[in-house]
Amino acid sequence: MIDTPATWKLAEFKMYLFFYCADTDLSVNVKEENFITKFQDPILVNNVKSAFDADDEFKRTERIRQAAEQFQFTGEEQGTLMAEILDLFLVDGEFHEWEKSVMLAAHELIRP
Repeated sequence: MIDTPATWKLAEFKMYLFFYCADTDLSVNVKEENFITKFQDPILVNNVKSAFDADDEFKRTERIRQAAEQFQFTGEEQGTLMAEILDLFLVDGEFHEWEKSVMLAAHELIRP
């Protein structure tokens, strides 16, 4: 299990945020999971995924908000995160309406 958001490294935050976004249709498909976990340590992936699966929707959004406050992303960094989220959504070749809504919500969560 990963610690509190205040102690997260950027890789943990991004992985948790991407799982949150990918879960918009209530499941993370293989392509999305591969996108999220590529180049990551399998133990870290397991820890982040376990924490994500254990959290309810409210706790997920609170964790993301707390970690984002800790990181204090600049406008440019927020733009990079949003571009990565868009890449995640496009990994299956489609960009659904609900994914657009989640992008807006994710942007609100990561703003300082």
